[in-house]
Formats: sequence, structure tokens, C-alpha cells
Amino acid sequence: SGPLLCGDEELHARLLDASNNVDNINDDTIHIQPDLSEETKKYIRTKINWTRETALSYCDHMQTDFAIAEGGATGPTFHPKGMTSGFAVLAIAGRKLKGGDIEIL
Repeated sequence: SGPLLCGDEELHARLLDASNNVDNINDDTIHIQPDLSEETKKYIRTKINWTRETALSYCDHMQTDFAIAEGGATGPTFHPKGMTSGFAVLAIAGRKLKGGDIEIL
């Protein structure tokens, strides 16, 4: 297997970018309650993007066939004001064909 991720600057930069970029999150492919504030929806999209990028990056970096990442906000802290319930995000990345490109499955 590949090297561990601790201290990997490239991975860190990708995850920071994923936390700030929510343009690639299509609301038609996910379920976000329509009555939530725009701030809360953006927060959820950010967590989705971060979790996807984590699974993709880990799979690539560790040279594995698949990787599972989890994210979200389930506790009483670290979520936007007015958010009344938590949420979980799971992402599975892998190769559909041996030696193929890594993608969200």
C-alpha cells in the first residue's frame, strides 16, 4: 500500500479547496431539505464535497481499489445557527475497472 496521509500537503490543499468549492454539487443528485437557510444548504454541500474529495484522494494516495469516507454534523456543535438536526455523508470512491480511473461509485 501507499504512504500514510499524515503531513501530505497536496491532500491538505485539495481538502481545503473542496471545503470552499461547492459549485460541483448538483442539488438534483442529493436530498437537502428545501426549507433550510442558504447558509445551512451551503454548509451541507461543503461537507458533501469534502467527503467526496476525501474518498477520492485516499483511494488515489493509498493506491487502493476503493475507499470509504464519512463526514457530516451530528452533534450540537459545529453547524450553522438555526440547523435543528444533524446529517451524515458517506462517499465511496473506487475503480470500476482494474487500473481504471478513480471515481465516486
